[in-house]
Amino acid sequence: MARLRLIRRLLRRFGQVGGFRRALVAEAVVWLWLARLALISIPFPTIAKRLGTFVPPSDERVARARTRTEQAKLAGEIGWAVTRSARYVPFNAVCLPQAMAARCISARRRARISRSTLMLGSTRRALR
Repeated sequence: MARLRLIRRLLRRFGQVGGFRRALVAEAVVWLWLARLALISIPFPTIAKRLGTFVPPSDERVARARTRTEQAKLAGEIGWAVTRSARYVPFNAVCLPQAMAARCISARRRARISRSTLMLGSTRRALR
């Protein structure tokens, strides 16, 4: 019964969100699923090639990837939609699937977001 109330509350809140944000959330859910499937079925080096060129944070291309105000607003909306959607998908959508989904959504809106930088980090040490 509590689960049903939660679903009703979430659907009610989803209905209160504007149409643009609703579309972004729906798109984010699709891209999160696709990112998850890609990470399960495709070797990471193949995925990494599709994400773009890897450069160190000190590279000059990172500094050039500054965005204009309207681009920053759209990037913020995409980030909101991806993090909001990641909470409710039935798998653990951690940072890498979220970053892949946001990158794909941004790429679909190439006319408005010209350049972007995707920064990922990892460690070899086991977390304790």
